[in-house]
Amino acid sequence: TLPPTPRFSAGAQSDLASVRAIDIDADIRMLYAQGNVSRHRTGAQIPFSLEDTVGVIKDPIDIAVGDQSNYMVYVADREQERILVYNKEGVYQHQFRAPEGHPLRDLQALFVDEVENTMYILTHSSLFKHPLTQAN
Repeated sequence: TLPPTPRFSAGAQSDLASVRAIDIDADIRMLYAQGNVSRHRTGAQIPFSLEDTVGVIKDPIDIAVGDQSNYMVYVADREQERILVYNKEGVYQHQFRAPEGHPLRDLQALFVDEVENTMYILTHSSLFKHPLTQAN
């Protein structure tokens, strides 16, 4: 077998210690503990940031990138029990929150299937299936 090949060019190496999650399509997006997201293409970082008009992401736990040509970027914020949705330029679109109670407490992971219009949300005690078109 071949040894692994470094993905980043020498000048583009990121601080990987604080990476919470990654999602890969044509680009690599890395979600950091501070709530920011970096975007990399062919080993180099390209400009990308999330709009912060809805407040700071306090405990980012996972990121998912949609699979359509006009995809969305989804970030799970465990502390605030919400999933934030941004367009591919990082502009805030909407968020998913539970209408009552705390079913999203202890968010662990999410998976998005834009073709099926479905999001799967994993918490410490449950797995939820939610349509992407219903946001609040």
